[in-house]
Amino acid sequence: MTLDSQASEGLAPDFRGGVAQQKVHEGARRVEGEAAAEADPAERATLMGHESLLLGASPSLTLPEVAHRAGTSTEMAQKFWRAMGFADVEPDAVHFTEQDVAALQDTVALLDETSDSSLASASVLELLRAQSYTMDRLVLWELETFVTDLSERLGLDDTSARLVTLDRIDGLVEILSRQLTYVWRRHMLSILGRTEAEVSARGREDTGPDLYPLIRSLGFVDIVSFTQRAQGMSKAALTHMLETSRTRPGTSSPLGVRGWSRRSGMPSCISPTTC
Repeated sequence: MTLDSQASEGLAPDFRGGVAQQKVHEGARRVEGEAAAEADPAERATLMGHESLLLGASPSLTLPEVAHRAGTSTEMAQKFWRAMGFADVEPDAVHFTEQDVAALQDTVALLDETSDSSLASASVLELLRAQSYTMDRLVLWELETFVTDLSERLGLDDTSARLVTLDRIDGLVEILSRQLTYVWRRHMLSILGRTEAEVSARGREDTGPDLYPLIRSLGFVDIVSFTQRAQGMSKAALTHMLETSRTRPGTSSPLGVRGWSRRSGMPSCISPTTC
């Protein structure tokens, strides 16, 4: 079985819901190649260090070699790579490691119709896109957090802060990876618990295109005079204000939170200053 993918027509999926033309990826490959060629030896050594740490080894495999080691076709490997939103690579480009082989094998295993855990090819594609979309946003958020932290603590300009981040990021990789796994497992446990509680307490429900299968929650916080306050605040002060506005139901809010409403049996209240 193969992945159903827009990639079969030479196009790659776009995370915003559209389709990026092949020429976009050709441009991406060209830019990547030019950047690598222009990098000085020190920059190249830093990049190789990041590759070795994050990928488990320096790249030594081409895409066809990855497909062969994973026991699948090059076409499948291409669809796997494109589904994650990455630009195409040339067939003879040494860009991959054994980690890519293992990941592709896991994807192929999800398509195994003899397994109780098998999924339809469209569902596997959806999972790949969802995971990659989330990770793309997450690593950007993390990197910018590191840069901001160094800039503020050490008084560095943006360029200097980014250079220091590149030098220090390797020391954070393992703990960030462990945190990611921990948070994912906690959130998965939480949603499984909520789902079990909801479906066990309900009977037969109406269905339709405009109806959600499970009850959803809606919360809102109306911060009094938000615009007036925010205009005169620094970024750090604004962040602190928004964080402290997340008071739990039943506690006072120093910011004048006017309301908090939750469904699914959660507490709700409307009050000028408390919730």
